[in-house]
Amino acid sequence: MGTIQVPQTLPRQISDGYNCKKSEIESIVMSSCHSIDESPEANIVRDLRSESAEDFQTRKISLFRRHRAAAIDEFTNTIMNMWPSRAPAMTRYDGLVAVSQYADVQKALIFASALFESWYGNKCFFEYLTEIETMLGRLKETQTLLGMTCQDIGPTGSWQPWRVKHAQPILRRGLISIDDIFASLAPFHVPFSGTDLTDF
Repeated sequence: MGTIQVPQTLPRQISDGYNCKKSEIESIVMSSCHSIDESPEANIVRDLRSESAEDFQTRKISLFRRHRAAAIDEFTNTIMNMWPSRAPAMTRYDGLVAVSQYADVQKALIFASALFESWYGNKCFFEYLTEIETMLGRLKETQTLLGMTCQDIGPTGSWQPWRVKHAQPILRRGLISIDDIFASLAPFHVPFSGTDLTDF
């Protein structure tokens, strides 16, 4: 039977789950966004000949919201693609400069790393429990094949002894069965006579 590797760290917050959640990553990215005054739209120039002050503000805010939404979506998907890992590791890519104009990349990664660590620890623990469950299932199948059953946990909370299918050994001539091996008493062996065909 194989061995199961115990996780290096135990989960700290089981309620966080064990999968990367886009809604939580998106929320982190949004909370790390710059204001309109720190965005490229802050440098837009008003067309004094054809644009009123109100129209100018409307256009500037509209552009800012559209570009910021695209940056949030881009950055969220980029972080999501780093899963599964213990922490997101940002590498330079073509869209990073555009994203950084609307969001504080480092700030978002710090908060995302905390979530990744929790999710990853829970994921490892979940896989560990799944391996145990699988191994116990195989053990149960083996017990069934061997004609064995295991009693439930007793009132004292401790495991009860194994209860074999046959409490007493079955006397056989020559051969020993699995029932004999797992019986409560040692099996009897009848010496081979060399003449009695029932020895086989």
